[in-house]
Amino acid sequence: MKNVLVLILLALFTTTGFAQKVKFKKDMVLIDDIEAYKMKESGSTQVYSTLSGKEFMVISAMSYREEDDIAINITKQYVYIVRFLKSGKVVYTDASQKKMVANVYNDQMVDADGNVDEKKLEEFIFKYNNASLKNKL
Repeated sequence: MKNVLVLILLALFTTTGFAQKVKFKKDMVLIDDIEAYKMKESGSTQVYSTLSGKEFMVISAMSYREEDDIAINITKQYVYIVRFLKSGKVVYTDASQKKMVANVYNDQMVDADGNVDEKKLEEFIFKYNNASLKNKL
């Protein structure tokens, strides 16, 4: 029984130990309290740039209404549209802006000059794009 408890605690520790804290403060994106990117916000759109000011990504939030089968419960849902500026490639996701910024950071997709690694971008699109969300808008 002790072994099972130790395994459960170890599993909980490892999954929470790797979670990163993403914070938006003024015009900065902090990941684990370290400045990672700059951000400009206009309404439901955020433009991300490197610390040197090279823009590389835009995330826009769009909402839609989700109804159950008998239209009693109607909830507001969000689709986040992630656009990479130089390539023009787009990702549709229901993951929040914070999660998507953390994913870009963790995948080490962007260099200091704002260049996005195309191979990593293709992998990012494969992992996170949910094209069916485009039809909800």
